[in-house]
Amino acid sequence: MEYFSILLVVGKTLFLDNLTRKQKVIFVVIGLLLVISAKISKSHDLVNSYFFICASTGISLRKIFKTSFVYMTIALVFTVVAALSGLIINLIYVRNGIFRFSLGEGYTTVLSSIIFFILASIAAFNLASRNKKTIIMIFSLIFLLSFVVYQITDTRTDLICMLLLSFVTLWRYYGNFLKNKFVRGFILISPALVFLWTLISAYFFNPQSEAWQKLNQLFSNRLSLVSEATIKYPIKFLGRYIVEHGNGNSLKPVLHYFYIDSSFSRVLFLNGLFAFIFLYIVIQFAFYLIIKKNQPLYTALSLILVIIFIEGTFSSMILSVGFNSILFILNIILSKKGTLTYD
Repeated sequence: MEYFSILLVVGKTLFLDNLTRKQKVIFVVIGLLLVISAKISKSHDLVNSYFFICASTGISLRKIFKTSFVYMTIALVFTVVAALSGLIINLIYVRNGIFRFSLGEGYTTVLSSIIFFILASIAAFNLASRNKKTIIMIFSLIFLLSFVVYQITDTRTDLICMLLLSFVTLWRYYGNFLKNKFVRGFILISPALVFLWTLISAYFFNPQSEAWQKLNQLFSNRLSLVSEATIKYPIKFLGRYIVEHGNGNSLKPVLHYFYIDSSFSRVLFLNGLFAFIFLYIVIQFAFYLIIKKNQPLYTALSLILVIIFIEGTFSSMILSVGFNSILFILNIILSKKGTLTYD
């Protein structure tokens, strides 16, 4: 079914969309390279995102957003209800004496990431609102849910990202700050910082350093695991297959635990150097177009993207769950009309 869906969107892009011959050639060449990478690594998230985002040309992003948001929320609600009622397994993990509930998802971080991306879409959808009651309601919803989700999953990264997300919804109260050229400059280089962090934390992590160890503890040993990957699995141009042993979908003790729980690190090690550089160029160019608009609303929307990338740095869900919200946000930001519209 996955391959059939991709064939449909490729056919739509090549034969129904109004692309030039050069654009079609670029689309096919990049697509083939990503397909080869996916076949080698057995990691299909990036190539799926690529084809579906490209195929969104000419389709109402409002429909895409509403469909994905509604189905994601409905699926989550049904999963949680089924887990609480005993119809499916509710895996409960224990970390440092704290119970962590997955509520029907494969792991606690999967649950918290899904909720985060739903909230990111809600924040973006309502960011243009001038109604004070709506603004406060959205802020309160995200702010309170961040602590609820944290109590359920004990996922620190998503707690931090959800709290940051809630304060972005209040951007109208600090709109002048978003006009500052240094603030806009920092946002412009934020993709570079995220990708540099991915490389630096992987290749310069020092287990003997107290500072690195504190960061590693804060992010649940993710840094040491990615650093281990640099030793065991040298980067290849089109990626490689990596055998991973994670905690998801089972309560059985995992021998020799190894899982790269970072979206950008997964692209680098599994999909390869080409995919990593390609992803960076696309994101960096999008941020250039965002900042070029020089409007506080678009700057606030770009902050949501920054938070999404921070979350993706410390989780593996951005390409499998979050690309719809990114697609939605980018379409708003890069609208040729220069207004908040996504029809």
